[in-house]
Amino acid sequence: MLLIGDWDADGVVSSAIIYYLQRRVGVYPIKSRVEVVLEPSGPRGLAEKLGRVHESPRALVLLDIPYIKGLLGILKEFKDKHKCQIVYIDHHLSTIYNASRLEEVVDDLIVGHKPTVILAYNLARSLNVKLTPRLEAFAKTVALMEKGARIPENLKGMIKLASSISKALTVTRDPDYWRQLVEWLASPLILPQPLMKKEVLEKALKLSEETDKRVKEIATELAITARNVGYIKFVDARKKWHGRGATALASKLYHILKHPVAVLVMGRENYPLLIVKAKRGGANRVAKVFINRGVVVDVGGHESLAIIRLKKNLPLETILYVLREASLKL
Repeated sequence: MLLIGDWDADGVVSSAIIYYLQRRVGVYPIKSRVEVVLEPSGPRGLAEKLGRVHESPRALVLLDIPYIKGLLGILKEFKDKHKCQIVYIDHHLSTIYNASRLEEVVDDLIVGHKPTVILAYNLARSLNVKLTPRLEAFAKTVALMEKGARIPENLKGMIKLASSISKALTVTRDPDYWRQLVEWLASPLILPQPLMKKEVLEKALKLSEETDKRVKEIATELAITARNVGYIKFVDARKKWHGRGATALASKLYHILKHPVAVLVMGRENYPLLIVKAKRGGANRVAKVFINRGVVVDVGGHESLAIIRLKKNLPLETILYVLREASLKL
């Protein structure tokens, strides 16, 4: 079996749950214990990963990887070539919106607005499989992180560990470290904590801290420029923010302003991105209004953080008009 999961904490822990179900228990997706090849990947690296597969797996499992344009063709080609079962488990908005298209190719599609780790956890429960205490604790911890929920005092230490792991993976993109974490999380044995070499981890966390500091500084500057558009705070960050990490900027502005926010930045190929941060499904509802108004190229993110790629050369007045209408859905 080939298992491919996203790099982040949600991806690595949900991958560990499926790895445990298959490798340790032998119940899903194949009804026996089989070897599992582990690979980390984001959506844009998936085509290359699948293109390097020569020996046909009995099953391909994709976890926490958002649907992007062209993915359906990639999966069709892989299935035609390898004749294997395909399982897709994810919570991103783009995947939910394209679920009917994925059902044409995917044998088992599990999507929902809850974090992928919870979808995988509920699958384990439906199969009457009890996870190891370590894996169960990490699943619950990452679910809280993904939802941005208040952290109970007894889980703060676990949150710190999971956050450090996630930051190290984000910075280093070390596939061996990712595989090691999946195997450690899924192991029923009490094993030493599998952190990478101390100097590598320290470097990764230092880089992460520097990035966090930069995000906080820019967010603080931008917060005073926020204006009310209906029931949402709008921030035009196009002159202040360039490159990756805009979702972190939106999350920081949400934390500073303590109010739903919509942050406008420029994305790849000069497509404007409107990043909406709002709890309790608000971001998803805002995204749907933009989709219904026909001004969207595609939508990413999840229930509480929507990444709306808008059409090129869309006037700011149009964006604000639709945003004002969408804010009524909060």
